[in-house]
Amino acid sequence: MRGGGSLVQAFAEQSERGFAVHRLTEPRIRELLAERALPKETPSQINRVSAEITVAARIGERLGCPAASCLEAVGETYRRTRKLEDLRTQVFAVPKATIRLLSGLPAAAILLGELMGSHPIAFLFGSAQGLLCLALGLCCYIAGLAWTHALLRGMDLTP
Repeated sequence: MRGGGSLVQAFAEQSERGFAVHRLTEPRIRELLAERALPKETPSQINRVSAEITVAARIGERLGCPAASCLEAVGETYRRTRKLEDLRTQVFAVPKATIRLLSGLPAAAILLGELMGSHPIAFLFGSAQGLLCLALGLCCYIAGLAWTHALLRGMDLTP
C-alpha cells in the first residue's frame, strides 16, 4: 500500500475468493479477518477491528490521507487492546486459582477428619449442632463466592 496500491486492492489480494465488486465493506473485511484470525482471537475482536478498518478506510477516502497511515493507527489500537486483555487475564489468574484452591479445602478437611477417625460427617448430619454448623458454613461459603464474583466482575473493564 505504501507503494501506491489501494486499500481495496490490498484486501482483494488477501482474500481467497477476491472481490467481484471493487468496494470495501465491513462484512467483507470481517470475513477476511475471520479467515486470517489467530486461534486466540475472538469474534468480538474481529468485529471491532473490522469496524475500525471500515471507518479508517472511509476517513482515508474522504480526507485523502494515505490508507497505510490509517491502518497503522488501527493496528496500534488493536495491539494496545490485546495487551490490555492479556494483562487482565494475568491479573485475574491468581485470584481465580485461589478461589479454586479455597473451594476444595472444606471437602479436604472433612475427608482428613474421616481418615483420622473423628467422624465429621456423622457430626454434621447427625446432630442439631452439626446441622447448624453445616448451614452456617454453607451460607458463609456462598456469601464469599458471591462477594469474590462481584469483585472480579467489578474489575472487568471490557466494553
